[in-house]
Amino acid sequence: MMDGLVASGTLTQAQEDSIQSALAADPQNGSANGGYKKGDNSGFKTVMDGLVTAGTITQAQEDAIQSGLKSGQQNEIQGAYKTAMDGLVTAGTITQAQEDAIESAIITTTSTVAPN
Repeated sequence: MMDGLVASGTLTQAQEDSIQSALAADPQNGSANGGYKKGDNSGFKTVMDGLVTAGTITQAQEDAIQSGLKSGQQNEIQGAYKTAMDGLVTAGTITQAQEDAIESAIITTTSTVAPN
């Protein structure tokens, strides 16, 4: 994900390297403790905030990283959902028409619900 930010010019390679080093060195959530846990980004946010405070990255760059991570997580969830639904069709549990109807209902519901 951060390689894409470097390629787009949002971050420099040196900034990406600093972020990777800071994350790996974080004693609470870094690689020394088995990595970051899904759904809990408090340690990640603390490390990123520290990099902003130190002037390593800007607040806008931190925001871009956070946004990219959220987008990546959403894509991962959607991919897992699609794989699971396709598996149900392949197994004969539901038909393709039923999968399509479920997906349509979810899209309709999520597009009409206002975000918090």
